[in-house]
Amino acid sequence: MRQRKNPPRVRLKRNSSFLLTLLVPILLSACKQDSQAVVVYVSADEYVARPILNAFTSQTGIPVLMVGDTEASKTTGLVERIRAERLNPIADVFWSSEAFMTIQLADEGLLAPHRSELGKSWDVAWKDSGNLWFGFSPRPRVLVFDPERVSVDAVPAALEALADQQWQNQIVMADPRFGTTGGQLAAVRSWYADKGDLEGFDEWIAG
Repeated sequence: MRQRKNPPRVRLKRNSSFLLTLLVPILLSACKQDSQAVVVYVSADEYVARPILNAFTSQTGIPVLMVGDTEASKTTGLVERIRAERLNPIADVFWSSEAFMTIQLADEGLLAPHRSELGKSWDVAWKDSGNLWFGFSPRPRVLVFDPERVSVDAVPAALEALADQQWQNQIVMADPRFGTTGGQLAAVRSWYADKGDLEGFDEWIAG
């Protein structure tokens, strides 16, 4: 690997520095030649990913070609691109913000294992048994509301309450065909299934 003797100091936020620490060994392992750019498919927002990838280049001298996705098809477009390129892979690293489709790619044999000292120390609960993916960023699901229109006390305390009549035509959510929303709905459906109440899930969706 080509590395500068005295890489410039890069000012990053605390979380960004943490991500850079995680990604450096992965990106380095993807380098085929010292001077060759690393191709990274990224579904995380560019304002999050770009400074981290730029910091990697500043520290190592290795250029990074970042390929993102549109906001409308978050992650899904990149996943389909990886599938289409299965016979001639282009991406060296896939940085995904959606867990379920990443697992699907692993199950389809489209991801290669990553092995490093950092990978060995990774909590087994947050990595694939064959080192095909590593989870490092939980995705909380939250309700966002306008405090000028809805008081804090009136905000629903549970997802089920969103189907109440009082919220009719006042609720929006991301398109579940793309990104993490599809995974969220799958998780909610599993919760209803564990209770033996899939009919309740259908009623909630309809509500």
